[in-house]
Amino acid sequence: MKKVMGIISKITENHYVNLLISIGLIVIGFEELYKQDVLHIEIHWKHGISIYAILMCIRAIYKIIKGFVEAYNRLTKKETPVKAS
Repeated sequence: MKKVMGIISKITENHYVNLLISIGLIVIGFEELYKQDVLHIEIHWKHGISIYAILMCIRAIYKIIKGFVEAYNRLTKKETPVKAS
């Protein structure tokens, strides 16, 4: 059971998977906008999902870029400045 939970947690915590899921949810949300006439747009649950997906996408992109920067710093042996709390 622990092995299965470990695999599931690796999948759900993967930033690339989160990015793909968020892009899919954004497409679903915007697809609803194109189905409706511009003058008769109603708020639908899919619009809320697309707003959540945009935030999820921003978070995934941030973590991916942060990982690239950390990897670059390790390869070039630059020390990242430590922020004082």
